[in-house]
Amino acid sequence: MSIAASRVAMILLAAGASRRFGAQDKLAVDLDGRALALHSVDRIADVDFAARVAVTGHADPGFAERGFQTVRNGAPEQGMAHSLSLGVAAVEANPAVDAAMILLADMPLVPRSHIMALMDAFDGDRIASRGERAITPPAIFGRAHFAALRAMSGDHGAKSVLRDAPMVAADPRWLQDVDTPEDMAAVKAGLPATGASERR
Repeated sequence: MSIAASRVAMILLAAGASRRFGAQDKLAVDLDGRALALHSVDRIADVDFAARVAVTGHADPGFAERGFQTVRNGAPEQGMAHSLSLGVAAVEANPAVDAAMILLADMPLVPRSHIMALMDAFDGDRIASRGERAITPPAIFGRAHFAALRAMSGDHGAKSVLRDAPMVAADPRWLQDVDTPEDMAAVKAGLPATGASERR
């Protein structure tokens, strides 16, 4: 099975508190000429998603001008699950949406090819990425899971909903997230050459 992008809402979680990064908002830090948070979404800018939502906790680094509905998370200290709940609530009433893809804004190396592979492998229920960790975003959830996602709390995201879900293998470097300045250095080392583009 697979799902067309036109039936998927892309939800970007971008409301982290950046505590381990220091005084700066890590998502707004320049990475190869763009804010860190914009890299993964720019690679899929031409994908015809049913909706694009960014859940933010700080100033918008450019989501709105890229066609995102921005949803403010006024309580990022409540954890990732709160951002996830807000994002799902923003798309649940859209009749064109059969599933939600969850992306993390601090994962700037996720390639377009992996996003497309997840949609190609989606079985109508749920699917996640597999790198060095057993279960990780990006992930896709069918509409049947929306109520459970809205009801979640804490900082573990949707791991409980993804338990035993099928997974699509990914190069662990693609799934590197940025929590510290050291993580940023590692990401810079793996960044594709400026101007490099991907096509399916």
